[in-house]
Order: sequence, then C-alpha cells, then structure tokens
Amino acid sequence: MKTALHYRVAVLIAGLLVISACELMEDITKDWTGGEASFIPTPMEVAERMLEMAQVGARDVVYDLGSGDGRIVIRAAEKYGAKGVGIEIDPKLVERSREEAKRRGVSRLVEFRAGDIRKTDVS
Repeated sequence: MKTALHYRVAVLIAGLLVISACELMEDITKDWTGGEASFIPTPMEVAERMLEMAQVGARDVVYDLGSGDGRIVIRAAEKYGAKGVGIEIDPKLVERSREEAKRRGVSRLVEFRAGDIRKTDVS
C-alpha cells in the first residue's frame, strides 16, 4: 500500500517538474535566482491528466509547489476528495486560491501558504 502511494506521489511530482522545466526553458539565459517567476497557469486538461496518472484519492495529500491560482490542489480536493497544500510566492495568488477554494466548497481540505519553494521544507 505504501509503495503504491509513493508511486502516485512520484508520478504527480514528476508531472509538476516537467511543467516547471518547460516554463524555465522559456528563458534559459535568465538567472533563476534573480526576480520572481511568472505565473503561467497549467492547462486544466494537463492538471486533470496528472491527477489521473497519480491515481489521487481521498487518502492522499497533493502538494503543489508554485501553486499559482491553486487550480491543481483545488481540483484534487473537488474531484477526488484529496487534501492539498499549495505553496506560492505571490501573496495575491495565495489569497485568490483561498477565495476560490472557499467558493468551490473545498477550503476544509486545502491550504495555501505564501512561501518560496526554494526554501520550503516539504519532507
């Protein structure tokens, strides 16, 4: 059981890493440590597929590093009953995510934190 859970978490993280890598490749010459990253929303079709591939369920916790508007965490809670944590550097997007979670009735399942993903402990 634990192995299956680790596999699902690994698949979800791998999907997020691929998306993040694609975004970073847009401007490979830009210094990663200088300035803030742009908010580029993950298409919902991609988010849906990642959650399906990870076989997310009600017993899972979905972490989204650089959660933007919170769509992945919110969808995991909404569709699968999963708990979720979104980490986002932009406080305005954190607030927007919290409002959207409340509007969709999943605020009891998710939380959004303002933070730098490079400095956030997710262990």
